[in-house]
Order: sequence, then structure tokens, then C-alpha cells
Amino acid sequence: MKDKRKIIIYSIIFCILSLIILIAKINSLFILLVFIVLLGIYFVRYRIKKEKIIEDNTQNNKKNDIVINTDLPPNFDIISFKKEAEDLFINMQIAFSNLDYEKISDILCNEICEQFKKQMMHLQKNNKLSIRENIEIIDFKINSYANDKIIVSIGVYEDKYTKYLDKTENANVIRYEDYYEVEYLIGNGFKINNLRLLNSRTKKN
Repeated sequence: MKDKRKIIIYSIIFCILSLIILIAKINSLFILLVFIVLLGIYFVRYRIKKEKIIEDNTQNNKKNDIVINTDLPPNFDIISFKKEAEDLFINMQIAFSNLDYEKISDILCNEICEQFKKQMMHLQKNNKLSIRENIEIIDFKINSYANDKIIVSIGVYEDKYTKYLDKTENANVIRYEDYYEVEYLIGNGFKINNLRLLNSRTKKN
């Protein structure tokens, strides 16, 4: 139905242009001016359409506490991505806390996975666990998108403490307010490709 309406509209435009050309007795300068005007209209419409897509995305995301600082494909499912991204981040923290090598391999890409495994082996060798638990997402911003990679900043509240496997007592539990930059790879599968702690401070009561 939409294609039929487009054909009718374009046919009317063509007829009008033909009439204008006939009236102008094929004046080349006039034709050039008409072409420039039509080209301007096309780019204006393209710009408006692009801004509307961004605006629609922004409106949808505000309802779900998502901030977007980049262009995303029109059909990008932002809500599903946010849920998967948050779940993956939390599962990563849990796997690291439990020294779960198999789970961490499912979550992280090769290079960062090896970095995590080295840290986990060091903890294991010293009979310790670096616990992250009671994680609460407080901030989620999509900052860039390119080549199936999405960079997100995530803010969390999380309890962090050291658990000693050869002792009955553990270090004091401290609740932190942490902000991370996380790069997700969404091409073949869904994994964390890079991770960086941006800021960390103890949470104020």
C-alpha cells in the first residue's frame, strides 16, 4: 500500500516538473534551479527522518533509564540489549568471585579472559576470593557503536571484600559505588570484549 502511494506521489511530481519545463521552454538555468531545490528538499527530509529516529530512540530510552550518546540502527532492540548487557556484567562479577574459569570463558573474549584468569589463579594460589556481590545497576549509558562493538558506561553499587579460604574470618564488607566502561561484542555471540574501571568510591549512606 505504501509503495502504491509513493508511485502516485512521484507520478504527480513528475507531471508537475514536466509542466514547469514546458512552460519555461526548457530553460537550462531554470531546470538547474529546480534540481537544486529538489536536492535541498531531499536532504532536509533525510535529516528530519534521521533526527526523528534518534529522537524516538531517546524517548523510548528515557522511559527505561537508558542514556544514548551515539547513533544506533533503527531496528536496534535497546531494551533487550540493556538487559543482556547488565546480566552479562553481573554474571562476570559472580564468576570472578567464585573462581569459575568455565563461566568466565563463556562471558569474556580471549584477551581479557586471559587477564581475568591470571588474577583468579593468583587469588587461588593465595587461598583468597575477591568477592563482588549484591550488585545493583544505577547507571547505564550507550556511548558508541561501530563494527558490532558497543561501548557502555555502567554504574553500580556492589559489596566488595576479600574472603580467606584458610581462615574463619573475612575482611570487612564495604559497599562501593563503581563506574565501569564496558565494551560488548555483539557480532558472533554476545561477550564482553574489554573492561575498565573508571571510578570507585565507598557508598555514602
